[in-house]
Amino acid sequence: KETDDALEVLNDVAAGKADKDHNHTIANVTNLQDTIDDINSKFDDCQKLSYPGVTIAEGTDILTLGKGEYRCVANSVAQTLVNCPTNVNFKLTVEERQGETRLLYTIKDSSANVYVNSISGDNTWAGWKKLANDDDVANLQTQIDKKLDKTTNS
Repeated sequence: KETDDALEVLNDVAAGKADKDHNHTIANVTNLQDTIDDINSKFDDCQKLSYPGVTIAEGTDILTLGKGEYRCVANSVAQTLVNCPTNVNFKLTVEERQGETRLLYTIKDSSANVYVNSISGDNTWAGWKKLANDDDVANLQTQIDKKLDKTTNS
């Protein structure tokens, strides 16, 4: 009897509920698209706060940008940029330097990678260089330690 009562309660609770394969498109849910757009807008505002500067447009050749602070707030935009060393969102600082180097380009991306590039007075680019971070150094140290272990144990 208790099992039958429990089963009846479960059937009552499940009555009118959608099965696991039931789904709706965004258009079928009232205000869902507006809510998603609002959340995306707020996310974009947060990104702008964390990466101040001029927003870089899709397809921009970043080596043509002059002195200033720039930001790429979306990975999808970063993937369209020309002469860009990363495919994730980033902050770009372009500085004027004295001597041989006219401009120094520094990118810090959302993966904590830092890249630098510079152009000399004769318009020759040095090429993007990724600076080693703590993880890179630790990985290199591990590789060195393994090689040293092999040579001392041989």
